[in-house]
Amino acid sequence: ETIIYYVVHSMKGVMRKLLYQSLAFAVAIALASCEDGPPVGPVKIRPVPEYLGSGNYKAVMLQCCGLGDTLMIDSAFELWFGETTFDSTIAAHKQFIALRTVQFYGSYLQYLITHVETRGGRILIEIEGVQFPRSNADNYLSRSYVHEFFKIPTGTYDIEIGYRSKRSTFALSVTDSTMAISKKSGDLITALYNLYWRFKKNQCALFCNNELADTSHCGGYVDSILANVSLTPIVYPDSGVRPFEIVPLPGSVSPWNVQNFQYTSTSDFTYAGEILLAYSESLKHAGIASDVFLIDYRGKRIASLYR
Repeated sequence: ETIIYYVVHSMKGVMRKLLYQSLAFAVAIALASCEDGPPVGPVKIRPVPEYLGSGNYKAVMLQCCGLGDTLMIDSAFELWFGETTFDSTIAAHKQFIALRTVQFYGSYLQYLITHVETRGGRILIEIEGVQFPRSNADNYLSRSYVHEFFKIPTGTYDIEIGYRSKRSTFALSVTDSTMAISKKSGDLITALYNLYWRFKKNQCALFCNNELADTSHCGGYVDSILANVSLTPIVYPDSGVRPFEIVPLPGSVSPWNVQNFQYTSTSDFTYAGEILLAYSESLKHAGIASDVFLIDYRGKRIASLYR
């Protein structure tokens, strides 16, 4: 060691610098070859979801009835998920995870109180109870709900939801086209579905109410629009929930027939709306009721005139 010390320090500055660089390179190679050594190459950072807050149920309750008691309840829960419209661009869309009680309670204004955290690639939701209104004049049986809003980048995440001593965990996978969820453990939460198809840019949907006595006009709307506007039909697989789709309660059927399209420019969507209004005007003069509306990924909505 003494000899090496004198050899190194007797070298000129340039030679000493080259020796130090060679030694550093050799150490790096040795570490990289070790089984437990540090990783070689760039480290991939796991994306982190951003929590944006809950649906504004409290403000609605305060305006209507005032806040009553927060109660613990005896119920299992159901989960569904997706993303919102009403944003000007696809990038501005927010993703949500929603929960509701399986059991019905005596007010439609009640809501679930939760505490939400994001830790790395984990979303943690703790259900704390149900907030009831101070005055309850509606006597309307309903479930307790909450919508938790996030910005979730593409990636894989863990979701953990707890209430008192029970917990359920899920794996969430987010791609550019889908959100998929699978249960890992626990029986506190049941997912209403496992796959959600995300919005496409310039996507719109035509809703037609199937509960009217005469629904033959639904096809007439589609035909009149497609004959005049360049819209491309979007066809989805049978599995999963599609954008704009209204998820009915278990055991019920949605009254809406929904057809998805993609337009080239905003002017195409505007023109499609004008044709919808003109067609509904012709039905109105014929005394035919129609319940149809056109909506796009920005939340822009155009509805029929006569319902």
